[in-house]
Amino acid sequence: MRYYKLSFSVLMISTFFIESVNAREQMQEMSDETLDLSTTIRDFSSMFVKGKVLKNSSIVTQGISMHTKIEEGGLEMVENNGASTSATVSKGGKQLITRGATAISTRVDGGSQFIFEEKPRNLGTEVKRSSAYDAIIVGKNGNSGQQNVYDGGEAWNTKVMGGGYNIFIKEKQEKVVLHQILKFLRMVNNLF
Repeated sequence: MRYYKLSFSVLMISTFFIESVNAREQMQEMSDETLDLSTTIRDFSSMFVKGKVLKNSSIVTQGISMHTKIEEGGLEMVENNGASTSATVSKGGKQLITRGATAISTRVDGGSQFIFEEKPRNLGTEVKRSSAYDAIIVGKNGNSGQQNVYDGGEAWNTKVMGGGYNIFIKEKQEKVVLHQILKFLRMVNNLF
């Protein structure tokens, strides 16, 4: 019995190392990659590093994206417990954080960041809260930077600078209520 347990453990560990090597190779191939997908969506379920999302392009991240630059007309959607770290959302760009995903140290320079929760399906009880940590929201070239947090989303330690807005939208009895002051949202250490 121990022989089988040991073999299974060795198999699992070697599989992990192979996946790590493959992820590093993919990271090298995608490093500094520019996406121009003409309205198509590209899915990265492992890692995306130092890429650009150009106009009319979209990227869906279900793993990790780092240092992504989202330009005007571009969209990064981080979902299914994925994480985006150190992204820059330029004027006219959008970043969606949904289905339990996390954004860390995002800089919104005239673009928009949207944070949603996923409500349970089929009367289930599991709620997937999405979060943003340490975001900096700034207006740029006459455009307002926005962080839009929807009911159930969380924003922590957000810094709202000149030309930036932090907006909380709460669903209440099938109507959407807009709050400039975020007293109903779990906000910690946010600076305005």
